[in-house]
Amino acid sequence: MSVGSILPGTVHFQPIRGSDKLLHLIAYAGLALLQPLFLKEQRLFLRWALLLVAWGILLEGAQGLVPNRTPSFWDFVANSTGVMLGTWAGIRAR
Repeated sequence: MSVGSILPGTVHFQPIRGSDKLLHLIAYAGLALLQPLFLKEQRLFLRWALLLVAWGILLEGAQGLVPNRTPSFWDFVANSTGVMLGTWAGIRAR
C-alpha cells in the first residue's frame, strides 16, 4: 500500500473501477482489521489505529513530492474512515 501511494502519477494501478476513494477505504480497513486480530492487549488498538491514520497523512503528503501526484484531503478522509471501520470490524471479530 505504501509503495502504491507514492508511485508516479503515470502508473495506472486501479484494481477497483470507479472511485479511488473506495480503494483507499478498503486498503486501510484491511490493514486496520489485522491489528485487533493479532495484538493481545486491547489498549494498543487505539494507538495502532492512530498510527495508521498518521501514516495515511504522511503518505498523502509525500504524494506532493512525486511527479504527477497531488495530496488529497478526500483520500485522507477515505484512509481514516477505513482505519476506523477496519479497527471496529477487527474488534467485533475478535
